[in-house]
Amino acid sequence: MVISWTLFVYSVVSSINLWPTKDQIQQALPFETRKNYPYVRVIVDCMEFEIEQPANPQTQQDTWSTYKNTSTAKGLVGITPNGIVSYISPLYGGATSGKAIINMDGSQSLIELLEDGDNIMSDRGFSLDSKYTHLTLIHPPFLDRQKQLSSQQVLQTRIIARHRIHVERCM
Repeated sequence: MVISWTLFVYSVVSSINLWPTKDQIQQALPFETRKNYPYVRVIVDCMEFEIEQPANPQTQQDTWSTYKNTSTAKGLVGITPNGIVSYISPLYGGATSGKAIINMDGSQSLIELLEDGDNIMSDRGFSLDSKYTHLTLIHPPFLDRQKQLSSQQVLQTRIIARHRIHVERCM
């Protein structure tokens, strides 16, 4: 009964188009975002929640999350710059990386919804495949070989964090 109800709710909710047009995003863009990142279309993060351990060993491996130290399901959530949920991905096993999920293509993928020139804001755990040259990923800078971030990089990290916090609050 619970599974039937869950499948029903999923079919209803997944048929709702949450994705706003580029014009709708631009019209509702908060001042701070417009000033710092005027082309941000979506702010993303992964959500992960515990599931019952699968019986199948391969599925156990696919769902094992080293971060949570248990079996999990993971999905990508996107919000508009003004804080409205605009994208929810299908769920994947907890072993799937955020990078892999954001680069998935297909009918329900974020990549399919984005248009030329769109910017995606994320944390450091995400990167775009090189084939997506028409998109820009905005994330805090990495240390690379530096011992510490420059003052400009620290400022950039803080600004991005102020925008990204809303996607974490939403989850």
